Amino acid sequence: MAIAAVVLVTTAPTIAFRRRRGRWAVVAGAVVVLWMAATGAGARLIVPGVVLSLLVLVAWRWRARARRRRRAVEVAARVRECCESLSGELAAGLPPGPALEAPLAVWAPWRQVTAAHRVGGSVPDALRQLASAHPGAGDLRQVAAAWELTQHAGAALAESLAVVAGDIAEKQVTRALVRTELASARSTARLVVVLPVLTLAVGSGNGNPVGWLLGSPGGWLCLAAGGGLAVAGLGWIEAIATAVERESG
Repeated sequence: MAIAAVVLVTTAPTIAFRRRRGRWAVVAGAVVVLWMAATGAGARLIVPGVVLSLLVLVAWRWRARARRRRRAVEVAARVRECCESLSGELAAGLPPGPALEAPLAVWAPWRQVTAAHRVGGSVPDALRQLASAHPGAGDLRQVAAAWELTQHAGAALAESLAVVAGDIAEKQVTRALVRTELASARSTARLVVVLPVLTLAVGSGNGNPVGWLLGSPGGWLCLAAGGGLAVAGLGWIEAIATAVERESG
């Protein structure tokens, strides 16, 4: 039983929680399991407790991924607005320096680009660094390529960035459609995982299925198998959804 508690602690860094409270929750759970194993208190609950704890950890990880996806979508929207603002200022006849200041009102991290221009640095390099530092800002690499092309080939910067801004807007519309379709698939997968819990609640009127799951070796085996299959199914759906999102640009 002590090994199970060690597994809880060692898997915490792998799951890579971004919040301290998540790590402390894992440590607290592991301490409780160790105490139960050492004292024999609630010995029948150790195995289901470990299984349920691991399920909670996995669910927490997926919630963290969902939050990161939402933040990336917000950043992508800010990037599109920055590109449209920059393109509009250049089309209005402003020089590149003042035009680069306009997107600051849309997205604060853009100051990295304006700072590079002020000190005579490379604007394309600053754009690429910004794209690498912020998930969802990958479209800035396209802006960097257009800016670099105008420097080397003499193309008009305003026209080039206008084309890039239009392309970024079209790609984001496509991504939004893909996210909408994938959201229904993800919701269906989560519903399928919850259905067994509802079945247990309904079946409680004809016996004690919860007591059997938590209090017998056969129940523990079914609980572990069911939890494993649920995690595998959700992971499979998530992997497919992630691959589709990546292909959509």
